Amino acid sequence: MTAISTVARWRRVLENVRDFQNLTMPQALEGLRIQHHNTQYNRRFAYTIFSLPFSYAWMNSRPEEGSDLYKALEPVNTAITGLDPSLDPVAQIGTMLEAVEKADLTLKGLIQEPELATVTGLVSELKRTVKVSMLAALLGPHGTVELSHTEWEKRLNGVTESLRDRGNEPNPRWVDLSVEPISVVTNPSDTTVSIEEVVAASHPGFQSMISAFQGQSLRPRPLEVQKQFGAQWISYVHSQWDDHYRKEIAKLQGCDFRDYQHDFFGDLGKIRNDFIHHAGVATKKSAGCRILPWFEAGEDMFLTPKMYLDVLNLWPWDYIANRPEPLKGSDRGSFKGSAPNSLLAEVEQRAASLGVPNNSVIEQALSSWMTSHPLDALDPIGSDLTQREGTMADSKIWERTDNEGFANIQRVMSNRGYFETAGRGDETDAIAAADLAAGTGTYVFPDDGDETKRFKVEELVQPPFDNKPVRILSAEAPPFGEWVEVTV
Repeated sequence: MTAISTVARWRRVLENVRDFQNLTMPQALEGLRIQHHNTQYNRRFAYTIFSLPFSYAWMNSRPEEGSDLYKALEPVNTAITGLDPSLDPVAQIGTMLEAVEKADLTLKGLIQEPELATVTGLVSELKRTVKVSMLAALLGPHGTVELSHTEWEKRLNGVTESLRDRGNEPNPRWVDLSVEPISVVTNPSDTTVSIEEVVAASHPGFQSMISAFQGQSLRPRPLEVQKQFGAQWISYVHSQWDDHYRKEIAKLQGCDFRDYQHDFFGDLGKIRNDFIHHAGVATKKSAGCRILPWFEAGEDMFLTPKMYLDVLNLWPWDYIANRPEPLKGSDRGSFKGSAPNSLLAEVEQRAASLGVPNNSVIEQALSSWMTSHPLDALDPIGSDLTQREGTMADSKIWERTDNEGFANIQRVMSNRGYFETAGRGDETDAIAAADLAAGTGTYVFPDDGDETKRFKVEELVQPPFDNKPVRILSAEAPPFGEWVEVTV
């Protein structure tokens, strides 16, 4: 499998090859046809320049052999390695560019319809994501630091002017975020930030001067901008794993994504939470990290270069590349759904006043709902699918395979409805028949609540509880999601 981001990156490489050619005047290409004592050298030089973006990318990050991406790009490599200085240069460069255009068209299709994933490919792409984002986080503060350093020098130089011209106060300045390149301006607006904020966040002030005067070599003072980049990076790599790669790899391994349990990811989550929810000040949870024991409780959290390397080097790459052991000691999961905000607020206040955890509230609510909705109450005509009246001869049981097997369920009832099915007998059948005639029944619909895709089913065979996929009885599969026919 090749990730979409990798395909997009190779499309940019091919675009760079075209850019080199577009910058070359046709007369220069024709000039390569002229025979003289430097002809072969000039042609080799031109071939190297034209193919430089691709050749370096192919040499350093060649796609996995046998992948669709490799098959699409290999003809470009063949055309480049086959460039012969003794043959017509214009024709050969034309052949190379034709291969580039054909490859780009194929890559565009791979973005729209990606090839099937592999665990090796996903782990490799995740590692690259961690490295590239790490590079961006380490180098990112430099632009802000350079801006504040320039401002600091201007202030020191302005001291002499202020003393010479008494009463001349320094002019306030702001950084305008709406212009390119970002510039310092003399008037504030909705898109400016005070230069004082920039200096305070990204300049050590007089620390370096004090160090020089005292003849000491002090460790650089942590800067706020470094803290912000560190927080963003930790949050980014954590979400990449927890929200994307963890689930995709688990699908390929045929396991529940919750089976991937490792102290490293627990530590990463604790540090991320303290950055986001505790203003970057370590709590006891971050202080208790096992794999990443970086901070003490109450410590301001600044990532050092070594900490970035710790994440890369201590990431359990071998562990995530293999199928994990099933999670033991817990069979708990989350329940998708929503409720009115007013009700949620009341429940949260009541639970807090009683000291009841949210998990207990949800568990009690679901248990109460199951008790008040027994299966016999929802199936007044009978549970034998092959014998129940109204079941179509070609009805099938369908199971949802995407979206973690989940679908929203809606039951439409009359005023009496299925709540009165305890009576059994003819009265029950009459009530059910009246409900069906009124358009009542059981429906499934997608998470986005699109009513146009609401689909009526003959029976809800298996609700999407306890990590089980939803199963429904119907002649056709619903018009949303992915469903497969199953036999029971």
